[in-house]
Amino acid sequence: MPLFLRLLISCLGFLSLNARAANFSVPFPAPLPAHHRLLASAEDFTALREQVKTDPVSARFFAELSQQADAMLAQPPVTYKKEGIRLLAVCNEALKRISTLAMMARLTGDARYSEQWPQT
Repeated sequence: MPLFLRLLISCLGFLSLNARAANFSVPFPAPLPAHHRLLASAEDFTALREQVKTDPVSARFFAELSQQADAMLAQPPVTYKKEGIRLLAVCNEALKRISTLAMMARLTGDARYSEQWPQT
């Protein structure tokens, strides 16, 4: 899983725990995304595309993400294979591939990344 997603998820989890402990709610963005499990809206992806064009740090991050996604396309699909009694490594690899390829599909609109999802 990309570092920024891990950081985002851990920060959201931390905020959620603190909100419960302090007995108050964290406000949701207005308007809410089209689906309750979406992390970003279409406008957010449009803003990210523009940011990649103008911000050198974002451009470097996008280039690294693009290289990782292209390398994932060349790899064989993840297979259901237990390592001992666990599937944790397999699940983590599948999650990493799905999140990276999904992000690239949304940012670039390139069908190569979305066609790989069912096989991952």
